[in-house]
Amino acid sequence: MDKCPEIPGFGRTQGCPDADHDGIADRDDECPHKYGVVSLGGCPIKDVDNDSIPDVDDECPTLPGLAQFKGCPDTDHDGIEDRKDSCATVAGLLQFNGCPDTDGDGIEDRFDACPTESGPLEYYYGCPVRDTDGDGVEDKLDACLLVAGKAEFKGCPDTDNDGVEDALDLCPTIVGPKDNKGCPVVEKKDREKLELAVKAVKFQTGKAILKAESSKILTDIANILAKYPYYGLSMDGHTDSAGNDKSNQLLSEKRALACLDFLVKKGIDKNRLKSAGFGETRPVADNKTAAGRTKNRRVEFNLFLMEKK
Repeated sequence: MDKCPEIPGFGRTQGCPDADHDGIADRDDECPHKYGVVSLGGCPIKDVDNDSIPDVDDECPTLPGLAQFKGCPDTDHDGIEDRKDSCATVAGLLQFNGCPDTDGDGIEDRFDACPTESGPLEYYYGCPVRDTDGDGVEDKLDACLLVAGKAEFKGCPDTDNDGVEDALDLCPTIVGPKDNKGCPVVEKKDREKLELAVKAVKFQTGKAILKAESSKILTDIANILAKYPYYGLSMDGHTDSAGNDKSNQLLSEKRALACLDFLVKKGIDKNRLKSAGFGETRPVADNKTAAGRTKNRRVEFNLFLMEKK
């Protein structure tokens, strides 16, 4: 039976025309000039983004996507759809919401200080454990990064192995006890010569001119300084109370300086020597007696460890 007897049509549409040949008669087709489906009233299935997923089923209808993600894209092809991917343009891992861990050390790149080198998180923030100077102390814990040292000194050296690290050792290449800042202790016989010098160094009365007999003990002191190059020497001049204070002060200074000059002439570096005068202000005996005044007229010699420059 021809439902459209006055208009040419097709048998499949009971004699009615079907302009778009979709099997739906034009009179029943909401989109007679576009091939469509019955479920949409003869209108075509819409797929705006051309990803072969009908818009009706496409959760991202304007973006080409994948069926597994209901039409939504996975731009970096890491198996994580862009909507859930914190690094949508860079392939990554599910455990990091799609962000990468290039070196595979379990720390995602954006939190990894060395994203292309594997390393632990603790202390190193993803960088490798390094020991630049090869002393067994990791760089992160090494206070002397470029110089091999010991763990007990946080990677800093103790060159002479005397238990005093070089930074605190005034004699880093010579063994010495800790309580002497790593320097050898002056031998007893040498200390005794310094003590003897207080009595043995003599001057012309009221002058800063050394007597000839002082030469031997001062030469001995020069030899002691040569033996202990890490020590300096201070010379402190003193007088008795005879005469006026100003003159005594000046005399004590000149006498100490005379001893210093003698040692310099013996080849001792002047930078290792100090001299000072204290006049009559520091007596060691009673100035009321001749014996006491003799003891008060003196130059004291004291070794001291030279600090590092």
